Amino acid sequence: MRVFHFSDSESFKQDTSKEFSSLLRSSPDIVQEKVFTSYGLKAEFDGRSFRTTYDGMKIGIGSFASNIGEIHFVINPKIDTFKVQDIFTAIGVNRFIERCVIFENLPTFSTFEDAESNFSPSVLLWLLDEIIRCSATLLSSSNRRKEIYLINGISGRPNLQKSLRNIALGKGPGFYCEVLDEQSLRDYAIVLLETARSIGELLEDWYSLIPSERKEYSSKLRFLSSKFGIYESSSVFSHVLLLKTCRPPFPFGLKDILYKCLRYWQWRGAFSISEMGLESFGYWGVSIHLDRVFQEYVGLTWSSSINEMGVNWFPSPKFKYKIVSDYSETIGEGDQVPDHLFFHESSRTLFIVDAKYKIGVGQSPDVHQMVAYCDYKYTDLEPDKVVGILVYPGKEWEEKRIVGFHKSIYFIKIPIQKALYNPSIHEFTRRLINEQVVIA
Repeated sequence: MRVFHFSDSESFKQDTSKEFSSLLRSSPDIVQEKVFTSYGLKAEFDGRSFRTTYDGMKIGIGSFASNIGEIHFVINPKIDTFKVQDIFTAIGVNRFIERCVIFENLPTFSTFEDAESNFSPSVLLWLLDEIIRCSATLLSSSNRRKEIYLINGISGRPNLQKSLRNIALGKGPGFYCEVLDEQSLRDYAIVLLETARSIGELLEDWYSLIPSERKEYSSKLRFLSSKFGIYESSSVFSHVLLLKTCRPPFPFGLKDILYKCLRYWQWRGAFSISEMGLESFGYWGVSIHLDRVFQEYVGLTWSSSINEMGVNWFPSPKFKYKIVSDYSETIGEGDQVPDHLFFHESSRTLFIVDAKYKIGVGQSPDVHQMVAYCDYKYTDLEPDKVVGILVYPGKEWEEKRIVGFHKSIYFIKIPIQKALYNPSIHEFTRRLINEQVVIA
């Protein structure tokens, strides 16, 4: 198994980038396409071989099957100043995660049997949920009793009527007693518990970026351990125990789940998740689009920093424009969608804040877009003053004005920090609100 780490532009220029591209090209076409589109990657020919390039817009982890086995890769932010842990501490992470799983020749599974012997991560999740559901049934059967016959003493709850009748008829001096049927319960509990634990271990990497879902399954596994762990001291899981329980008769309604557990352990003994082969395991990945993350962060930190100023926040508003003919007939229309609008009613000042997750600042397309935003009428708000602000990630606060236009346009750089309140944003906005010059 190989693991590739990409963290900046230089890492994609190294020989490992060429090796990664070569291995990816050995996977099915659908897998190649998904890896490239999910992470903003491209395979470019440098005259001798293909190498991997990266647009820097996404981060994540993933894995695909190649001609030498499973390949893992980790893609980190291309911009060094973008502190991933800090920004996710500030705004959370789960809603930004995009997951994708492709299993070549196994597009969907309508039933467990459709998956045959190919235990993909999605099938393992399915099986784990089913084990947990069946375990609840087994727990409800834990009060099941069986009758035993004892010569010396009494255990459990004696059946006095039956015992007395048996003694009166001269069949024996012993007592019939009802006791909990823990022996059979113990064996099935251990098989289900160990199967769930084994599945959990295989899925550990899959949920490393999704703490909430990992917590959900971890809590279920802890629940099983707390209920069934008491039987581990008296019996140890083994293939002998597995074969003993996974055959008729099947008590407690466990036939289907025990059959599936048996098939899982048969697969587990011959394969692992990293050796499933091209025909059954194509690709899985988790990615996060940093442009959307930064846009969300900018809106939240700006709103938090000016909350007390009486400013209204409009995130991702949509404004229509029309295309008309010479006779004022509408022949088309479109949308203007700036990232954030902040409107200060007292001064009638409209701030148009657009987040740009990129290294180069004040580039022509960014400025032209902002000029179009600033030139819109915004008849519902009727601002007296419009200020356009292009926001980029940076190591520290930096503020510059873009001149040459009739509109007041700035670009600023903001550092990523765990606390949403930014005093520089507060002071910058306060200063612009108090300016008396009205820019048309």
